[in-house]
Amino acid sequence: MGRIGLLPADARPVTRDLPAQVAAVAGWETALPPREWLGFLKTSGDVERLLDWMRETAHQVDGWVISCDMMGYGGLVPSRVSTLSEETVWRRLTRLKEIKMQDPEKPVYAFSSVMRISNSNINEEEKEYWADYGQKIWAYSFYSHRYEITGDLSDRMRAEAVRRQIPERILHDYLETRLRHFRMNRYLFEMAKQGWIDFLVFSQDDTSEYGLNVREQGQIREWIRTSGMERRVLVYPGADEVACTLTMRMIHRFEGRCPKFFSFYSGERGSLIRTMYEDRPLGETVQEQIVASGGIPVHHPEDAEVILAINTPGKKQGDRALGLYMDQVDTRDRDLPAFVKQIIQYLEKGKRVAVADVAYANGADPVLISWLEEAVDIPSLAGFAAWNTAGNTLGNVVAHAGAVLAPGFHRLRHETLLFLRLSDDYLYQTVVRPEVKAWEEKQRATPEDCQREVNRRMRPLMQELFSRHFAKREGRLRRLKVSSIQLPWRRLFEVCLDVEIETEKVNEKG
Repeated sequence: MGRIGLLPADARPVTRDLPAQVAAVAGWETALPPREWLGFLKTSGDVERLLDWMRETAHQVDGWVISCDMMGYGGLVPSRVSTLSEETVWRRLTRLKEIKMQDPEKPVYAFSSVMRISNSNINEEEKEYWADYGQKIWAYSFYSHRYEITGDLSDRMRAEAVRRQIPERILHDYLETRLRHFRMNRYLFEMAKQGWIDFLVFSQDDTSEYGLNVREQGQIREWIRTSGMERRVLVYPGADEVACTLTMRMIHRFEGRCPKFFSFYSGERGSLIRTMYEDRPLGETVQEQIVASGGIPVHHPEDAEVILAINTPGKKQGDRALGLYMDQVDTRDRDLPAFVKQIIQYLEKGKRVAVADVAYANGADPVLISWLEEAVDIPSLAGFAAWNTAGNTLGNVVAHAGAVLAPGFHRLRHETLLFLRLSDDYLYQTVVRPEVKAWEEKQRATPEDCQREVNRRMRPLMQELFSRHFAKREGRLRRLKVSSIQLPWRRLFEVCLDVEIETEKVNEKG
C-alpha cells in the first residue's frame, strides 16, 4: 500500500489520530508530525517547525492532506483568535507551492475553514471579548445577513439595535479578523485554480441558516461556479472530520475506486431535518460528505457497495453536551425497530452497512445503542460514529466504510476503530461525560481530578462493552489493553482513548 502525509488542524484525537486510524483500516500508513508541535487550544502550533518537517518528509509520502488553518495560523482555534498579519499568513500558505514543486505528480489535498460564529458567550475557543459580546455579535451577523436576503426591515432594525450594544473597536476587530480569513481563503482558491492544490475543501464550521459566514460561503460558491471548479473545490458543513474525508478520497484515487453509497433514515422526515450547527437539510450534507470522500450516492440499495444507515431525530436534533431539545429526539416521528430490522436485513444479504447516528449532536443515541446491542452483530458493521455535529459524524462514517472496501483492508484495525468510536461516542460522551460534569461542579474538581474520575468510570464500562461484542471473533479470544485515557485539552468536551486489541488462539481443550 502507500503512505499519506497529514498536517492536521490541531492535536485532538479526531483531527490528528482518527484520519490515521481510518487509513490503517485500508492498509495505508500516515506520516504525522509530533503532537507537541501542534499547539494547544488557543496556543498556536510551531508552524515554522511543521513546515520544515513537511519539506523533510515530502520524499517519504505519496501525497499530502493539509490543514491550511494549521499551516497559516497554527491551528483551527488560532485561526479565529490570532493577531497575525495577512502578509505573514500569506507567506506561510505560499509554501504550498514549494511542496507541490518538490514533486508535481504527488497530489496535494487541502482544507480551510469558513470562520465560524458561535452563538454563545463562551470564549474558550474565541477571542476574550466573546465572553461579553459573543451572542450580540452572532445576532448582528444573523439579522444583518437575513436582511440582505429577505429585505425584511425588522431584521435591519434588529441588526442596527444590537450593533449599538457592541463597542466599535470590538466589532471592528472581529470584522477585520473575518476579512483576513476570507482573503486567505480567496488566495487558496486561486492556488487551486492555478494547479498548486489538486483538491480543496472549504468547511463550514458551526453555522446556521443566516450569518456573515453563510454570506462568505455563498461568495465561495460563486467563485467555484464562475470558474468551473466544481470538481476540484467543494464547500459544505463540517470541520473536524475533513482530514478523514480527504485521506480516504486520496486512497480511493490511488486505488482507482469510486464507492457507491445508498442512504436510508430512521424516520420519514430524516433527510429533510435541519440539524443543529448546520445550514441545510441533512440529506444535502449526506450527499456532500459522500462526494467529498470520493464516493457516489446511488438511489437503489442493489447498486450500492455500502448501505449508510442514518439515525435521525424524530422532530429536532438534541445536543447531549448542552442538554438541548432532549425531548424532541425519541418521538413517534421515527421508527427505530423498523430501522434496525432494515440494518439486519441488509447484513443478511451480505451488504456492508455503516451507521451514522445523528439523532443528537455530541453523543450517541442510547435508545439506538440498546437496539443495536440486542439485535446486531456490532463488529460486522462497516462503520459507526456519533460525535459532534452531523457533518463530523457523517464524514467519519463514510470514510471508515470506504476503508473497508480497500484491497488492503485490515479487519482487526477495523474492529478496533469500531470499538473506539462506541467507547468515545457512546460510553464517554453519552454516559460518562454528563456524570463527571455533574461531579466536577459538585466537587469543584481540577482537570487532573476529572481525568482520574473519567478513568475510574470508563475502564470498567469499556471492558464490559468489549466482553459483550469483541472478545471472541472467528475462533480467537481477544484481550483489551487500555494504555491510557486522557483529557487532551484539559476539559471534558473530548477524550483520548489509547487502546489495543490483542488476539490469542482459543484453547480448544478448555
